[in-house]
Amino acid sequence: MKHSEHAELTPRQQRFVVEYCVDLNATAAYARAGYRARGNSAEVSACRLLRNAKVQEAIEQKQNEVAKRCELTTENIVREASAVAFSDIRRLFNPDGSPKPIHEIDDATAAPSHRSKSARWSLTAR
Repeated sequence: MKHSEHAELTPRQQRFVVEYCVDLNATAAYARAGYRARGNSAEVSACRLLRNAKVQEAIEQKQNEVAKRCELTTENIVREASAVAFSDIRRLFNPDGSPKPIHEIDDATAAPSHRSKSARWSLTAR
C-alpha cells in the first residue's frame, strides 16, 4: 500500500491494515502495528479500528490487491475444490493397493484441474 493511497490513515493505522491482512487477527495486528494496550483493551481497541470506515476500506483494497495478484476468484476456488473433490483417488495407487511413487503419477492426476503444472506454479511464484 502506497503512503499516498490512504493519506487519511495514520502511519499506525496503515501498519494495522497490513498486519491485519497477514492473519486476520485484529488483536495481534494491533500489537504488531505498534499500539500499546493492557488486558482486553487491545481487543476492544482493535475492534474499534476494524469499525473505522477508512480502515475497512483500506483492508478491503489490500485484500483485493492480494487476491488479484494470486488470481483468487470465487470461480477459481470453486473450480479447484471441485477438481479435488471429484478426482479419482484410485489413480494414486498401484493395482495391489500400494501408493504409486510420485514420479509415476501422471500430470492429469497430479494437477487437480485442467490447467498445466506450469500455470499452477505461476500462481504461487508471484
